[in-house]
Amino acid sequence: MVQRHHADREGRPAPARATTWRGERTCRTAAEAAAFLRRCRTVGASLTGLFQLLIATGMREGEALAPRWADADLDHRLLFVRHTLGAR
Repeated sequence: MVQRHHADREGRPAPARATTWRGERTCRTAAEAAAFLRRCRTVGASLTGLFQLLIATGMREGEALAPRWADADLDHRLLFVRHTLGAR
């Protein structure tokens, strides 16, 4: 049995509860999101860009994982959500 996860280290922001007592999803504050992204950059997390996209746009996971190059307008800094990935 794993006694301690490798990500359990001092200095990381305390996680907020993912759900309330009624089972409703809660949102992170802007300060919590910023602290999370700073920590990702500090440890060199390979998914930092994906996390930034999710936080900045409010996309769902499947929407953020599905874009194709044709969905991006880099000149106008736009990303169109035309597809989504779902569990199979």
